Amino acid sequence: MYKQGLYHDWVPKLLQLLLIIVTFLPFMAVSCVYSSNIIDMSSGMGEISEAFSFASNAMFIGMAGAMPLLIRTKPYFRSKEIVVGGLVIMSLLCYVTSTTDNVYVIAFASLLMGFFKMFGTIEFILPIYFIITPKMDRKRFYPIFYPLAIIIGQYAGFYMGSLAYRMFWEHTNLVAIIYCLSCALLSLVFMHNSRGMKKMPFYQFHWTSLLLFFAMMMVLNYVLTFTKFHGWFQSEVIWWGTVAFFVMLVIFVAFQLSIKRPFMDMGGFSKKNVIHSLVMIALMGLFVSSGSMQNTYMMGVLGYSSLLTNQINLAMFPGAIIGGIICFFWLRRNLDLKELVMIGFGAYLVAHIILYFTIAPVVQVSFFILPTILKGIGLCVLYISLAIYCSQRLTNNQMLSAMAILVMVRSFVGQALFGSILAWAFYKLQLQNLTNLASHMDAADFMGQLRGGGLMLYKSTQLQAIMLAVKQLLGYTIIAGFVILIYIALHRFGSTRYRRIVIMRKRVKGYSIRGYQTNGRKKKEEQAIEDVTPVAM
Repeated sequence: MYKQGLYHDWVPKLLQLLLIIVTFLPFMAVSCVYSSNIIDMSSGMGEISEAFSFASNAMFIGMAGAMPLLIRTKPYFRSKEIVVGGLVIMSLLCYVTSTTDNVYVIAFASLLMGFFKMFGTIEFILPIYFIITPKMDRKRFYPIFYPLAIIIGQYAGFYMGSLAYRMFWEHTNLVAIIYCLSCALLSLVFMHNSRGMKKMPFYQFHWTSLLLFFAMMMVLNYVLTFTKFHGWFQSEVIWWGTVAFFVMLVIFVAFQLSIKRPFMDMGGFSKKNVIHSLVMIALMGLFVSSGSMQNTYMMGVLGYSSLLTNQINLAMFPGAIIGGIICFFWLRRNLDLKELVMIGFGAYLVAHIILYFTIAPVVQVSFFILPTILKGIGLCVLYISLAIYCSQRLTNNQMLSAMAILVMVRSFVGQALFGSILAWAFYKLQLQNLTNLASHMDAADFMGQLRGGGLMLYKSTQLQAIMLAVKQLLGYTIIAGFVILIYIALHRFGSTRYRRIVIMRKRVKGYSIRGYQTNGRKKKEEQAIEDVTPVAM
């Protein structure tokens, strides 16, 4: 007997909605490593912060590896088995993270966490999709779901960071274990045991490609994360890691092109929209990773605590909501994606311009609220617009493969790459500024003695060097932002609209455009292909 939905018939509809919300939260929020806890974990275990960034990135690699499997596992397992099994495995991985003292064990647990989280996530996204838009209108679903996902992720990081600040970082995993097991018990009681569709055999899957994909991406993760620590390509470790990545990449692509049922459909990566969306989402990592400079300035110069820094990041909540509203009305009117993408990058650019003129030895907390709101707008708008642009005119298998790489580039590759570049540039600029300031300073001078002399003079010089380095990097980021906007303005989203060119020429020549449609309508076939895009993204 096949049955749609997740819960028994005797469960009230209102209770079903409440159970979906409560059980969906751990799949969105629980993680082995939280970005707000990296400093606490680094100091508590005596490891460098890059090691925990490496472990945090591993979760997104696991999520990307699970996406091509979603369609294959859905007919084989029951929804109850996927949800309960995923929650139990997540609680076990949280326990491993809180008890081990090896950072590479944490990285492996994080990889498995991302892999199993994805299967449970898709079980709840589908009913939420039909709840939000019964007519399956994705242009209404994305502007509502993405802001909620961003808010849940940001609040989870804040809550776990505040908990680690008041107690220990291990306690965050204890809270996650209790919550996951509680949700597993609720799912065991209220979810039905029927299948949603006919059981199909799980065969002819190329497991070698999955293991090769994990190995290839973990090597890339190590290279991008530890490249500053090892001195870039001065280290043989980085050289051999880079060579190993490209060798495995060639083998992986060769496998996908030669086998009958490939792990990833490589046909979508030859399409223009997929290539440019990956480039744009990687460039967004420049603005996201620059947030580390802001945290360094707030904690190193202004003396803010990590709890206060996390509270400032909560200002992304209204930004995400505003971004969702913008996308809702923009997509509802069927306007061009180019302007929407430019709005997203423009919001990031304006936020960095405000921060550039905010840098000072003493700054009020309220000065960081507006830039953080703008970052939330840019994050939400770019998530929605680039996801829609990437999924245009793709088959189901091509879309899942493209979205797997898009998620990984968005959350891991772009941020790790530009984060390493900015960290290296910050160190070089700080050292150069410190040298320049110290060359014109004398500790025995009268003014130097008034500032405390000796170590006190060194402290003030160090703070000035940090402020100068942060301001210089913000300036370079702003210049890069203008270059990105020029690239987007010159890029053609979709096919050429000749009707618009004709109307523009008539307007320039002063002719009447009465009777012309200013907005061309898409063909029914093209609209149908876009509307049936799966919600697995």
